[in-house]
Amino acid sequence: MPLKDDLHKFVDSHIQEIRYVIYGVGALGVILVFRDLRLATTFRHVSDIPTKFVTSHVTLQGLVQEVSGSGALHVCHQPVVSLPFSTWLHRLRSGTQDTGTLTVELAGVEMTPKAAQWLSQHTTGQHVWFTLLQASPHSVLCSVYKKKNLLFKLHLNKAVVEQGLAPVCIDLGLTSSMGEGGDTHTPTPTPTTAALLSRLLVAQTRAQKRHLGMWGREEEEEVAEGVGGGGDGRKSGPPSSSLWRRALGWLGARMGRRRRKGKEEAGAEE
Repeated sequence: MPLKDDLHKFVDSHIQEIRYVIYGVGALGVILVFRDLRLATTFRHVSDIPTKFVTSHVTLQGLVQEVSGSGALHVCHQPVVSLPFSTWLHRLRSGTQDTGTLTVELAGVEMTPKAAQWLSQHTTGQHVWFTLLQASPHSVLCSVYKKKNLLFKLHLNKAVVEQGLAPVCIDLGLTSSMGEGGDTHTPTPTPTTAALLSRLLVAQTRAQKRHLGMWGREEEEEVAEGVGGGGDGRKSGPPSSSLWRRALGWLGARMGRRRRKGKEEAGAEE
């Protein structure tokens, strides 16, 4: 067949050019993947993080520069792929020496001074991984991990609760989020946030049973004396059974709202 023979001749005579085209298409695909996944992008401010990263609960990593008195971690983000001279280029473009840090807060934890002190002692200057759960204009709520040993990581949210250093925050701190135009809305729970709340409640129940930290017997006696004497003594957190009831109620209400919204959207489409 003349057409087939001509095609074979064309390929044989332009084999080098065809290879270059294939290599170019492959390189373009790699560049597009890098750009879409931000593999080489350093996030220096919370506003730099794409919204889809938060909604997809992407895990980032970085080095903890310091821990504030409120227990927030100031993390210098480290991208998956570090490009040479990236810090120098940023300083050249911005005209400042400030590399920027992300303010990372532990989701589901009602921070206390003891918990903040523990975090400062065990995370400052160390590498951490943080899974994005919710973002506000100035901070991100995350599940935070650090290396425990060669094989395992330590979940810091669970660690401070399990030691009785801080109680569980039922709504995970996800009371509102910023939408387009600066509007706020109550976020819908996801399997990730629901699983985190369940783990934290189990950890707090374990701490209460062992009378660890804020659940110690001496502190409970002080609280009881304060209440009996008409003082302002209060336990820092509700009983475990009450926590579970409130958590189930919170999850049920949010899931119910999500189902109703889905039915309304389906009815509107019909």
